[in-house]
Amino acid sequence: MRKKKGMPGYWTLLSVLALALAVFAAVSFAQEVRRRAALKEHVESLRREIAEREQKVEGLEQLTNFLKTSNYLERSAREKLNVRKPGETVVMVPSAPEVNSASDVRRPVRTNRPIPLQWWDLYFSP
Repeated sequence: MRKKKGMPGYWTLLSVLALALAVFAAVSFAQEVRRRAALKEHVESLRREIAEREQKVEGLEQLTNFLKTSNYLERSAREKLNVRKPGETVVMVPSAPEVNSASDVRRPVRTNRPIPLQWWDLYFSP
C-alpha cells in the first residue's frame, strides 16, 4: 500500500497562519477595548468639568446681578464713600485692636531651671 503524500506542509502552514491571524485579532480587539475605556473615562471627566464650569458661570451671573442691585450700590456707597441720606446720622464704632506682636505673649524665660520645672511654671504659675 502506498501512503498518500498530500501536502503536509500546506496544512501546517495554513494552521500557523490561522493561529497568527487569531492572535492578531485578539490583540487588536484588546487594544480597541482599552482605547474605548480610556475615551469613555475622558468623556466623563470632560462632562464633570463642564458641569463645574456651568455652576461657576451661574454663580458669577448671580453675583453680577446682585452687584447691579440698588441695595448693593447703596450699601457700598455708604461703606466706602461715607454717603448718607438726608437727616441721617452716621455713628462709627472703633474695632478692637488686634494682638499681633510677640511681646504680648507671655513667655517665661528661666534657662537655669530644669525643663520639667519650666513646663510646670508655664502652665501652673500665675
